[in-house]
Amino acid sequence: MGPHPVDVSVGRQIRGRRMLLGLSQEQLAANLSVTFQQVQKYEQGANRVSASRLYRLAQVLGVSMEFFFEAADAAAQGQTAPQVDTGAPDLPADAFQNDESLKLLRYFYALESDELRHLASEVMKSIAKSYSGEK
Repeated sequence: MGPHPVDVSVGRQIRGRRMLLGLSQEQLAANLSVTFQQVQKYEQGANRVSASRLYRLAQVLGVSMEFFFEAADAAAQGQTAPQVDTGAPDLPADAFQNDESLKLLRYFYALESDELRHLASEVMKSIAKSYSGEK
């Protein structure tokens, strides 16, 4: 019997947020006073995260406790999380595990103004449309 789907979902949230912030497993482990192997096990869902450790993870990763459970209900039922139609193409399941995606997000949020982020978004949308054949 493998890890519970909720533990796997929480682990994915931890890994995705850690990578988005550009933290290594070693850096996160140091902030939590655990070994990097323990962080690996949390991220894989092999080890459950205690409530107090989850609270500390939320502090270190700069998220709410709810962040870790956004996809957990669907995962527990063997479903994917409900999607909201944003008019943008669907993301691949591993989008936040991909180094290029995470770099792009880091660069995007490094832009200092909402106006610059909006312009960058419009440029990316235009490029995507021109390569997909949309008008």
